[in-house]
Amino acid sequence: MQFAAHAGPRRMVLAMAAAALVEDSPHGHFWGRGVDGSSAKHLGLLLMRLRRELEAVGPSGPAESLEPGAPGGWDTSA
Repeated sequence: MQFAAHAGPRRMVLAMAAAALVEDSPHGHFWGRGVDGSSAKHLGLLLMRLRRELEAVGPSGPAESLEPGAPGGWDTSA
């Protein structure tokens, strides 16, 4: 949970605003876009989900509130 525990990575993800995030790797068929851009892009999807959850807590919200299972914390069910 580097993004929740450390202010630098948290600010970096939040600074990307509403941009679509995609790992630009032609060889990353699971995490990236793949050769033709039609692959799963799971890394970008996870980072965008994390960004939404960090936005809900706020840019300087306590890291403890983002722990899985904590009230109002990071939702690991989806």
